[in-house]
Amino acid sequence: MIIETKVYSCRKCQSEDLVKNGTNASGSSQYHCKACGAYGILERKERVSAWLKEQANDLPPLEETIQPVECKKIPVWRWMSYGPLSFVEKTKFGSRLP
Repeated sequence: MIIETKVYSCRKCQSEDLVKNGTNASGSSQYHCKACGAYGILERKERVSAWLKEQANDLPPLEETIQPVECKKIPVWRWMSYGPLSFVEKTKFGSRLP
């Protein structure tokens, strides 16, 4: 039976003189370095999975996927005079209303 031991060191000073110092809000163990006085966790949790990173790399650049949208510029007073349902009534969605 082979047992592997992992030796941790401080991120700031590379010292191995670490003492466990409770946990943080997410449940990760925190450590205190006796050499430099730094506090922190030894290994950060990976927030994004490797699969998701691969999928993001396969996507086309955002500049290629954006399409321009045409819209009319109208004064605010005219837009406000339309009322809450007037837009719906003037579009294809208005036919679905009872």
